[in-house]
Amino acid sequence: GLAASYLGAGRLTKDDVLKFGVGLVLKAKVGNHVSEGDVICDIHHDDPLPQDVLDKLNDAIVIAQESVKPLVLIHEICE
Repeated sequence: GLAASYLGAGRLTKDDVLKFGVGLVLKAKVGNHVSEGDVICDIHHDDPLPQDVLDKLNDAIVIAQESVKPLVLIHEICE
């Protein structure tokens, strides 16, 4: 989320202006198998890519050697 905000897809302060042509598209989810050369994330931007965006993404994405269970997206349905 912070990486997308640094591109202008979100606001870090209430005065920030949104850039509707920028954002991130995650191609892999937690638990997916990835191989060297696979695209994990598409970055859409209109300016030179800031290093802090790459730093945030590198900090957020972890590739493990062992299998990882996918995240539970729905914990409970209340009626």
